[in-house]
Amino acid sequence: MRRVWLVLVWAVVMVLPLGAQELEVRVFQLFNRPAEATVEPVRMVLSPAGTVVPDPRTQTLIVRDDSEALLRVGDLLRHLDVPAPLIRVTVGFNGSTGQSGQGAGVAWDPARDRLLAGAGARQAGVLTTGRQDLLVMSGEEARLVLARDLVEVRPYWTLARDRGLIPPGVVFRQVSTGFVVRPRAVGEQITVEVVPWFSYLGPDGPGDVRFTEAATTLRVPDGQTVELAGTSFQTEPSRRVFGLIMAGGSGSSWESANLTLSARIQPDWSK
Repeated sequence: MRRVWLVLVWAVVMVLPLGAQELEVRVFQLFNRPAEATVEPVRMVLSPAGTVVPDPRTQTLIVRDDSEALLRVGDLLRHLDVPAPLIRVTVGFNGSTGQSGQGAGVAWDPARDRLLAGAGARQAGVLTTGRQDLLVMSGEEARLVLARDLVEVRPYWTLARDRGLIPPGVVFRQVSTGFVVRPRAVGEQITVEVVPWFSYLGPDGPGDVRFTEAATTLRVPDGQTVELAGTSFQTEPSRRVFGLIMAGGSGSSWESANLTLSARIQPDWSK
């Protein structure tokens, strides 16, 4: 089955445009960590044209990129593919309010102090209830996404500008929001750093904003659940950041919004 699957991957590569065929495809075998928990760090060392696809059945990563990037991936995996605790982080949402609208190509232009609208339509929305499971190696990070492709981008632009986190004059076209979580196993305790975060798409490509001054750290006994709410943040600016992330920029009330977070050490990643 593995051979058949790899043949199918190669067949897909062969039908790509000629320009894309200049890239190479390489299969990386993992021995100590699950493939799906390795995608994010690998993606960070790829070129803009590179892609990575995990195959959990064979514990491999299918990476397509130029030769220099593939060398970077190999070097990275030599350091990452080592025995380490795997932590399953489960996050539940409750009471988050937000918006749903249209407007692909909608952008906030600071030079004109107004929104610019382009052609097309796109749905935007915020998760109100639900759950996400994240598999994260101890000491590494994963992203919890609460909202995608928000059309009301001005509040995020204003907040990031006021904190000096974006270049002057940058234009936002789309915004996605959530939290970066970084769990670390310490004996039978797990510490989880939670950082409010949003990404944006601008004329020059994607950007990433982290509100590190609003980060908070939770102590979670192995297998237990704690609550993350506005009161988890010590200062008014931090609570404002939390509220904006949870409310999806809509200005809706978020006082009752909260996240529940549980973490469990899972040394055997195959379970």
